[in-house]
Amino acid sequence: MRTDFIFQQDLAPAHAAKSTKDWFTKKQLEVLAWPANSPDLNVIENLWAIVKRKIRDRKPTTLDQLNNAHVIPFVQGYYGTRTQAFSV
Repeated sequence: MRTDFIFQQDLAPAHAAKSTKDWFTKKQLEVLAWPANSPDLNVIENLWAIVKRKIRDRKPTTLDQLNNAHVIPFVQGYYGTRTQAFSV
């Protein structure tokens, strides 16, 4: 069994399917026990909601406008230096 990572899923129907569970068991991969549909417990879901709202409010119609929407600096501020490799 691999112990250097644990999968986290939101238990959406595709993730909770018997075939999916069987695949993880067969591969001996650990899956984090997680309440179904709990975006409030998943930081990335909250961040994506904020990012979508920021983009929607600015209404960019070109890639340049999107790049100038200051979403990347916001994400980097939210997560710190862990997002340095993230770019549009």
